[in-house]
Amino acid sequence: MGVGENMAQSGPSDEDISKFKDWLLENGAKFEKIDWPSSETIESCRGAQAVDMIETNEVMMEIPIKCMMRPDLAVEDPQIGRLLHSSQDLLRGDVLLCVHIMTEVIRGEKSFYAPYIRILPEPGSIVQWKDAELDMLQDDNIVHKAKNRRILLRNTYQRSVVEFAERFPEDIDIKEYTYERFLFAWFCIQARAFGRRLPWTAMVPFADCLNHSNVQTKYDYDIGGNGVFRMYPTGSNSYAKGTEVFNSYGRRPNDNLLLDYGFSMRYNMWDSVEILLHLERDIEGYPWKSRLLLSMGKQTMSHASIERLSFPFDALLFLRVATLSDSDGEIVEKRIDDLRESKHQRHQQRQQEFLLEGDERSHTVSFDESPPRDSQDVRQSRRLTFDDVITTLEKIVSLESEIRALNALLAMIKAHKVRWASSVEEDEEALRAIEESERESAQGAFAAGGDTGDNLWKAKSALLYRLTRKKIIDVNISRLQKLLAALANSTAVPETGPSGELFEDLASLCRVQEDSAHNLSGAGNESPYHSTAGSTRMGVFNKELDQETRLREYLQTLLSLL
Repeated sequence: MGVGENMAQSGPSDEDISKFKDWLLENGAKFEKIDWPSSETIESCRGAQAVDMIETNEVMMEIPIKCMMRPDLAVEDPQIGRLLHSSQDLLRGDVLLCVHIMTEVIRGEKSFYAPYIRILPEPGSIVQWKDAELDMLQDDNIVHKAKNRRILLRNTYQRSVVEFAERFPEDIDIKEYTYERFLFAWFCIQARAFGRRLPWTAMVPFADCLNHSNVQTKYDYDIGGNGVFRMYPTGSNSYAKGTEVFNSYGRRPNDNLLLDYGFSMRYNMWDSVEILLHLERDIEGYPWKSRLLLSMGKQTMSHASIERLSFPFDALLFLRVATLSDSDGEIVEKRIDDLRESKHQRHQQRQQEFLLEGDERSHTVSFDESPPRDSQDVRQSRRLTFDDVITTLEKIVSLESEIRALNALLAMIKAHKVRWASSVEEDEEALRAIEESERESAQGAFAAGGDTGDNLWKAKSALLYRLTRKKIIDVNISRLQKLLAALANSTAVPETGPSGELFEDLASLCRVQEDSAHNLSGAGNESPYHSTAGSTRMGVFNKELDQETRLREYLQTLLSLL
């Protein structure tokens, strides 16, 4: 059994962990204020803990770049570097790094990175789940993505690793560069690698041991030639002594987290549900409505994201077009024509100002810019962008047309519930049972070090994923029902106003109230049960404010039509 192949069954031993930390320190790493691994975390599972106060913008770790697994080092390898360098037509980007990791796994204890590879848990992407396990997610879209990724990975392996081995049969033994090792390396990269602020995608030991939450963090690399990778909390983020230390993997919805990282978040403010919007061909005004949708960059069959913290304005925009009457359509077309004419007049005015400015200067002065050519003038000056059309359509045409759009949106969101194989109440009961089982065996889970192949973990991940989605759907149904009920009782609405009871009712549904009791809940690469994670209140607060401002403006306009 090769290095890194038994992680899913046993996890790293205490000796493995000790050797890993010693290896880092011997090579110049610094992480004095972080204890890892620690079970004193949100879920009592393997994670990182602050042993002293870590202030905002304080460097909390330094990892020497020589400890990083990087593509540029791979091509300098004395044994296969020349082969990798000459095969960059086959091995690019993550695939090159993948082969690098596979090579180090094959080398076993002879590898410089052996202490690091020994502590890597088996990645747990749902791509590796069985079909019956994928069905637990109750989401055809993510199941389709997972199955497609399986095909993509098999094809990638064949077109890169297998062809690489066939090109150099005397140096590369395909019996060693197996598909199983390829998957291990590939998913390690997807779940753990850094890259956004690096010259390339790279594995960064210890930095990738931090679990995920929606916190503000930053890292830098080789600043001033210092030869290290540094990470530190930023913004409002800091870590008090005894609290869990997190990294942020980015603003990712749960489907992305499950596909790339193998976990889902209970309080994920970036989570969303895609609903299918469609314009029926037999609908009144289909030709001009389809053209109108196209002019705003949408097809007659489109997806819209529905979120917990946001009123579904994007989906409403589509259905506003779909439910327009002929007379409403004429109003919209008139607004678009007026915008086009206004844009043309502004263009002509700017052109005239340019020419006048040129007359006031010496005719001997050469200009770097010139006015548009006459042949392009009319076409360019009257052309509207997608944003121009969307801005026009964001204006409510009439109260009646808006109520039709709101009702159509409500019906489409309700239709999404038909696919659910279980209710919210049934899922919550099942989740409580799993969490009770976890509490009874918490120490055993920590000792296991991260069994992402565990059936209990899969069941919990699936439950959290579908529960979050169901609550997103339910809260949007509640929003629309409250708004439509208020509009139906129009005599009561002006008394509440956009700043009163109606606004507060709708705005309260945009808030993740449960999160106040879970200021930082985390999960990630180092969690045995990658299950719950949350948001800092600052992140939620900012998004809530943005959405509440837009909602208040919408209600102000809507109520003015009563």
